[in-house]
Amino acid sequence: MTMEASAARKASEEIYTTHQQKIRYEGVRGPTLEELRTLEQARKIVIEYLQFIGSAEGVGRMKKLELEKIRIYENKFFLYEGKWHEIRVQGHHAFDNIQEFPRQTVESPVFLHVSVHEFFHHASHGRSAFVETADGNYVRKASGISTLPIGRNPKEALKKIHFVALNEAATETLTRYSLPEDAIVAHGGFYDMYRFLLQILLRKIVLDRSASDPSFGLKEAWHIFQEDYFSGTHKFLSEVQKSYGKDMPKMLANFGKSRDTDLELLEKVHPSSEEDFSGEYFYGHVVLMVEGNDSKATQELNKFDAELRALVAPRKNPSQQ
Repeated sequence: MTMEASAARKASEEIYTTHQQKIRYEGVRGPTLEELRTLEQARKIVIEYLQFIGSAEGVGRMKKLELEKIRIYENKFFLYEGKWHEIRVQGHHAFDNIQEFPRQTVESPVFLHVSVHEFFHHASHGRSAFVETADGNYVRKASGISTLPIGRNPKEALKKIHFVALNEAATETLTRYSLPEDAIVAHGGFYDMYRFLLQILLRKIVLDRSASDPSFGLKEAWHIFQEDYFSGTHKFLSEVQKSYGKDMPKMLANFGKSRDTDLELLEKVHPSSEEDFSGEYFYGHVVLMVEGNDSKATQELNKFDAELRALVAPRKNPSQQ
């Protein structure tokens, strides 16, 4: 066995141990100087956005990230029912705050996009903690989109609800608004569906709030959502409950798990009088979106995205801000 092979095996075993023997890596190494330059560029992009919105905590977290400790690996496996299954991902935010990227990603033109996306995850993920509220309920005080009060029993508070769809929608939207509009992007498919869901929720909140407050618009709704993403304030989910009812957060938490629950949610958040853009027909448009084909849902997402980007994306020319 060569010295290089022995070193790779040792790194693999060390990482395998830190993940309680659930994840195994092969061919682990640190980033090259060229890869470090891309990672530094990605960090700079994220920090610039965080400074733009005044997130000092996020900036501090990004500056502390040790880029030379980022893992580049050949293959990644997950232990399931006693068998190792290979995982193919573009990037990953690890539990120990060390980023991970497969070699195929760092060699592709989407590496910068994936790095910015994962770094936004890093900027938003603080230490989880549970806090008892005045009414005896517990809330999860953590960054990212986190849960509303979930029970009076402290043991119930340990049942974390992770809003995968909303967190990914926020992360991908922030990434696209931070990069130039002509940047090569990596994430489509379900990410488009998640972003579409977020756009619809934002506009529903604007519709409801503006009825009593004409000054409340899309920009204000985005700021509430963004604050929830980085600080875990629960304000956005509270607005969602006001607009759609108390069960909506649970539906959002389950979004993406099954066709029937997804259809139920989409029908509830996107009521339409058009015969070919509601119910099963609308779900068909969303399926086409996920598959990468043109659809009415894709066209509406592009329209919504352009409107929101014009309001909240940082501009390089200070005179335009």
